[in-house]
Amino acid sequence: MHGKAREPYYKALFDRCGRMSRAFRRCPVPVIARVHGIATAAGCQLVGACDLAIAADTARFAVRVLTSACSARHHRLRCPRNVSAKRAFDMLVTGRFIDAPTAADWGLIQ
Repeated sequence: MHGKAREPYYKALFDRCGRMSRAFRRCPVPVIARVHGIATAAGCQLVGACDLAIAADTARFAVRVLTSACSARHHRLRCPRNVSAKRAFDMLVTGRFIDAPTAADWGLIQ
């Protein structure tokens, strides 16, 4: 993504991810995420869209939209399904990583 720092690229990418997360909600079987590395931006969004998410103790999560060239108006955080709106907003505006224990405490993963 870093080499594609133009808003149309990000908008198209996040639109595709939005369609995928909506497909997760329509899926007749549970959708489960298994994170064993870093889940950022769209990857973190997809984790938030899953019915269940588990992660290795070393996994990390971030929504680094505002620290990139992407406009926030094209990117809506889907984590509030599992994470409080204020914590999700914190992730959106700070871009800081949270570790797996924090993600579990916040409700993003099990």
